[in-house]
Amino acid sequence: KATGVMITPMMKMSHEGFGRMVLIGGRLIVVNKQLRDVHRFGFDTLAKLAEEGQKHVDAGIEMIEKFEPVAKY
Repeated sequence: KATGVMITPMMKMSHEGFGRMVLIGGRLIVVNKQLRDVHRFGFDTLAKLAEEGQKHVDAGIEMIEKFEPVAKY
């Protein structure tokens, strides 16, 4: 909502809990995250989970603003 760019999620996971999560906006890879041990909850509190999620949102917004023509292609 902050950028007006439609984001498409893509995720590939193995049965062992490892994989990759990619968020794509237009022709831009906005977020590219390696995932490990997703079958266990790796955060001490829900607040830490929200904090980590907000970091990825902020990084994605920054990436879209930096390469706006690619994201809005």
